[in-house]
Amino acid sequence: NGKTVLQTETSLTTGLPPGLTTGCTVRVVGEGNSGQHNGQSGDLIINIQTGNTHQKFIRGADNSMNIPVHVSFATSVLGGNVKLKTFKNEEIEIVIKPNTP
Repeated sequence: NGKTVLQTETSLTTGLPPGLTTGCTVRVVGEGNSGQHNGQSGDLIINIQTGNTHQKFIRGADNSMNIPVHVSFATSVLGGNVKLKTFKNEEIEIVIKPNTP
């Protein structure tokens, strides 16, 4: 019948919105399988699966990203500054107020 279907592998770069968690899906219009009878290509559906695999950042139950920081007892009682690195690997300094629990 002259119809041949070839399975190929391709690479695609697309943007993903921030805040995606396991179970979310993202639709990329027109990047799915070819349509039948020279029809329009379908949509690519991306199923998102995330995890706490990062060594430095921990995902909170409310989907926030947290950085554990050691604060000494003296700094917690007397106050002071603590340095830490952000997601962009920039070093910042945060102020710990006196009597922080």
